[in-house]
Amino acid sequence: MSQADTCRHHPQQNAVALCQKYGHGLCAHCLEADPACPDPDIYCKFRPQCLIHFNYKERRRHRRDRGGKPMTPTDFAGFITRLPQADIPMAGVTAYLLAAPQGQAVFFKLPAGASVPPHSHGAQWGMVVQGEILLTIDGVEKTYRKGDDYYIGSGVVHSGVIKTDSLVIDVFADPGRYNAKA
Repeated sequence: MSQADTCRHHPQQNAVALCQKYGHGLCAHCLEADPACPDPDIYCKFRPQCLIHFNYKERRRHRRDRGGKPMTPTDFAGFITRLPQADIPMAGVTAYLLAAPQGQAVFFKLPAGASVPPHSHGAQWGMVVQGEILLTIDGVEKTYRKGDDYYIGSGVVHSGVIKTDSLVIDVFADPGRYNAKA
């Protein structure tokens, strides 16, 4: 039998799932007990169809939730919420600022109903971590949900409406886009 035909941890067992990146398999017991994605946080082109990674993510999600059902995050991790807060001129919005000479990353906690008026600035990339937002980018309106990302080119006019309480990460090419609160 080849490495892919047998379990990585139990060579006497047949594999029921295969890591296409590294070519090793897992038996039913390993897949159910504790799937071990070898690179859970590193890019893998096979990830969208990978049963091992899917089970790994599901187990990790369930472990974080004490009630046994998938969690819905309501805030960012503690090390993020200890970052300096950004000075944001919007009521109810909390933003944590990570700044570098090359740009800024801002972790937004946005309440439902908040709106961002039309404006433009340097290039921006963002991703919805939780919730739902409606963005109008260069006249095109689109709803973004958990896991969706977007790109706004430099100087492009855009606006937004927050549909549900949301967590969003935006990365700005402009290193002076926001200032830390005093």
